[in-house]
Amino acid sequence: MSRKSPAGVEPVQWRSLTTPQVTTLEQGRQTVRWYRMRWIVEQLFRRIEDSQMEDANCFTKLAIVGLITATRSM
Repeated sequence: MSRKSPAGVEPVQWRSLTTPQVTTLEQGRQTVRWYRMRWIVEQLFRRIEDSQMEDANCFTKLAIVGLITATRSM
């Protein structure tokens, strides 16, 4: 799908550096979907790390609950 910039506005060219080969629009969209999921997972782990739990059992339970939630939401 091609979109044009409004009159007088210079178009933006996006570049994604990725290892999967992307030669079609659908492959590009799939790659973007993968990176969106990756961002969700990274945010999840950042929040788990920020919890500052000291008890390993509590930390493990928090991580498990967070991963289950993230998996279901994806």
